[in-house]
Amino acid sequence: MRKIKIAQIGTSRYSHGSAIFQCIKDLPDIFEVVGYCLPDNERNVFPDVMRVFDGYKELTLEEILNNPEIEAVTIETEECYLTKYAFLAAKHNKHIHMEKPGSQNLVDFENLINIVKGNKTIFHTGYMYRYNPYIMKLMERIKSGELGDIISVEAQMNCYHQQGTRQWLSKYKGGMMFFLGCHLIDLILSIQGEPDNIIPLNKNSSGLSEDFGMAVFEYKNGVVYILNK
Repeated sequence: MRKIKIAQIGTSRYSHGSAIFQCIKDLPDIFEVVGYCLPDNERNVFPDVMRVFDGYKELTLEEILNNPEIEAVTIETEECYLTKYAFLAAKHNKHIHMEKPGSQNLVDFENLINIVKGNKTIFHTGYMYRYNPYIMKLMERIKSGELGDIISVEAQMNCYHQQGTRQWLSKYKGGMMFFLGCHLIDLILSIQGEPDNIIPLNKNSSGLSEDFGMAVFEYKNGVVYILNK
């Protein structure tokens, strides 16, 4: 099987940049890892996560984008830069894996998706629960009608975060709902579709950021309750 030539753009401290690069390293039968680049001074900003790149070639962003042999890229920068670099990759006709969530700006994300659709290239986001075997089995049972009409869903995703993470969340409108709640929203939309109304109930429990995320999605025949903290 022909290997896919791939490179990574960026990494992060609080997301999955290191894990994603390790993953493509661990799949040598599928990927040929050409290298990586670290925009926005990431080598100095995130010195504690650089080890995963040892032994691989550091490239410039331009070298990745302008190399037609690099077919695919993983976009793993901090969340505030994801759409920016994914947009550049799409403009250069690359297949893209981009960390979640899409963007804080819907128009920017829609522009990105329009380019991808025009290119007919693959665009993939890091919503990990889509590939959890138990979730996949649940979705099959829902789509088959085995569980009947779904009128209500309750979804929680909670874990411990240190003070530094909570402070970092202040950069993002929506805080924990933006950071973790997007995983649950992704599943809810797959099950129930677009809601008629959304009631946000985010709270700042630490004095640092909206680290308590809660929302109610209203539908014609029921409600969905999402909680993450």
